[in-house]
Amino acid sequence: MNFSFGKSVSLITAAFVALAGTTAVLEIKVPSLIFGFLLIPAFISMIISIHLLNTSHRMISMVGVAFASMYGVLISLNYAVMLSFIGRQTPVPDTFNMENPESIFWTIEVLGYFFMGLSTGMLAPLFHSNMTDRAIQFFFLINTILGIGGLIGYWMDFPLTIMLGGLMIWNIIMPIAALLVFFHFKNIENSTLKQL
Repeated sequence: MNFSFGKSVSLITAAFVALAGTTAVLEIKVPSLIFGFLLIPAFISMIISIHLLNTSHRMISMVGVAFASMYGVLISLNYAVMLSFIGRQTPVPDTFNMENPESIFWTIEVLGYFFMGLSTGMLAPLFHSNMTDRAIQFFFLINTILGIGGLIGYWMDFPLTIMLGGLMIWNIIMPIAALLVFFHFKNIENSTLKQL
């Protein structure tokens, strides 16, 4: 296994999550969409790296990869269309305006991050060996709860402040989770080198 790839994509994921989340909270639209778009291949690559490292629960981790791919398709479509509207300065009807919680973009966004949550939920049980692993497991499960809760909250028409509160929590837990995955790969690489 190429541990440097897993370490690299974990760091890149942490950076793009932090940048996408910060710019989203500050309502800086175009950078938020660009960082969110760049997050997609980084996150999927991190999930694939975890899957490739896993030897005991291959089916579970493969389902995690499938959910990550579903997240990638939905969010990349969502952000590409939004960037096209913004770039062309096309007047956007309310049903396509991301500032309107009733828009189709919100529905796609919530569904995409639901699948991201399912992805981390499928991979969380794989991490249990040490404190770093248990911390990854904890943060991955929090992301799963946020993804499922976001979808339920959206369908049940929770107040926007609650939905944005979930985004704020996500902005904290996912960069930390990705950084912990980096240390997970680094620890395994170090122990593998010691055995040689």
